[in-house]
Order: sequence, then structure tokens, then C-alpha cells
Amino acid sequence: MGYYSSVYGRIMIDPPLTAPELREIGVTGTASDYGRKFIPEGQNSLRVVVQDEYRDTDEGRLTIMRGVSLVVAYEEEFRAHTLEQDLGKLVDRWLDRLSGVLVVSGEDQGDVWRLVVTAGEVVREDAFLTWPGGADASPKTWPERGE
Repeated sequence: MGYYSSVYGRIMIDPPLTAPELREIGVTGTASDYGRKFIPEGQNSLRVVVQDEYRDTDEGRLTIMRGVSLVVAYEEEFRAHTLEQDLGKLVDRWLDRLSGVLVVSGEDQGDVWRLVVTAGEVVREDAFLTWPGGADASPKTWPERGE
């Protein structure tokens, strides 16, 4: 995919990543330091959404960081050619803790697909057009012009 895509959705992390797990992927500081989104080391297209929990103790206020979900790294369209690979690396790392769907819409009409994460694996599902009655309506089935 050499063109721009829009990506929607979120991958949940349950149980959330702990502070030591976040440090392991290069996340330091608190969520409020960085706007609550961190790009893990080696990633191009995904960010970890971090939430701070606060607990009052006898010695003061304690801040606990938790990585609660994954979202795309960019708010605008971007070149998503590494998205499936990047997500696969994180699923391999965190196995059954990830679940959710990312829907990708490319520049070309009808270029829609999604990445579904369940049970420790990423499955790509391509959308396709159908005519009433269920026949394939994708452009590859269209007759040549003038036929």
C-alpha cells in the first residue's frame, strides 16, 4: 500500500500493561507528560494509550500508569503499509491480552479491510462488494469497456 489510508478503531489491552511493561517498551514519565499516547519502540503505526491512576498514601499521592489500548499513531490519513505487521508484533508479545478491530479505508473506492484481533492472532478481512442476490460486484469481475 503506497497511498494514504484512514484507520478507525481501537485494540483493547486486558489486563492493562503495568508500569514495568510500559518501561520495557520505552514508555517513561506519566501519561499527562505526553498526552496519554506513546509509540512503542520499533513501531511505525501504533501507539499505546496510557491512563494514570492516582492513590493517596501516607507519604503522598501515588501515580500508577496503565497501558489500556492501542490506537493508530496518526490522527490524519497515513501510509498504513506496516500496520498489519506492527500489530502482529504486539500481538505476539502480549498474546491473549489484546482484542479489537481496526478498520482501514484506502484512497480507492471500495478499498476497505479490517484487522481483527482475538485469541492471540491478527486476521485480515477484506471487504467485498456484492450485487443483490450475492454475486461478486468487485471491479475485477466487471466486463471490459465496450463489451
